[in-house]
Amino acid sequence: MGKAFTTRRVESVRPAIQARVDTLVDGFAARGEADLIEEFAFPLTCSVIMDLVGIPASRRQEFDGWVRGAVEPRPHEYAGVPQAWESIWAFLADLVTDKEHDPGDDLTSELVAVRDGTDRLSPEESSAECSASCCWPDTPRRST
Repeated sequence: MGKAFTTRRVESVRPAIQARVDTLVDGFAARGEADLIEEFAFPLTCSVIMDLVGIPASRRQEFDGWVRGAVEPRPHEYAGVPQAWESIWAFLADLVTDKEHDPGDDLTSELVAVRDGTDRLSPEESSAECSASCCWPDTPRRST
């Protein structure tokens, strides 16, 4: 996993992160107040990690919905948590398969390459590493 988090990779996303920060702040600056978790920290973290993992832009809203349903459900949403996790795992397994055939400049492609090298991660291990990266266990959660 460490091979995939290089200084080059982190530095390569710095401009995109700054642009996202600017966009998010612009969205609430005129109001003079914001729910910093909901309007800044969570969406920034989500977009950066989805960029690093290589989740296609066309699937990000859907993926974000699954992650929110899995890691921060509201009480009336608890019954949907297992399905959200199933959706995340199925999506990441497909992403690993896609990156095997069409690698990009992203963490998932790096994990697939590590699997093909001497470290030999299995598809399940690659999916698990992506899941750990995508589900933001240290991000503060809503209190309701």
